[in-house]
Amino acid sequence: MRISYPERIARFAATTGFVITMIIFWAIPVAFVGSISNINYLTNKVGFLKFILDIPPVILGVVTGLLPSILLAVLMALLPIILRRTSFRIQANK
Repeated sequence: MRISYPERIARFAATTGFVITMIIFWAIPVAFVGSISNINYLTNKVGFLKFILDIPPVILGVVTGLLPSILLAVLMALLPIILRRTSFRIQANK
C-alpha cells in the first residue's frame, strides 16, 4: 500500500477514536437491556414503574427472562455489521 506515514497514523488514530467512542456509547443500550432483566428490583426503587407489577406473571417472566437475552443477542449481532460498514466507508474515502 502506498500510504504515507502521517496518513497511516491519522487513520489509526481515527479508527481507534471511533472504536473507543463506540465502546462508551454501546454501554448505554446494553445497560438498558440489563435493567430490563432486573425490573422487579427497579419497580421497588422507582415508584412510577409499579404498574409493571400488575401485568400477568407469565408476561412478566417473558419480559424479564427472554426479552433481555434476545435484545442483547441483537445488539451483539449489530456490532460487527456497524464496524464493517464503517471500515468500508473509511477505505472508500481514500
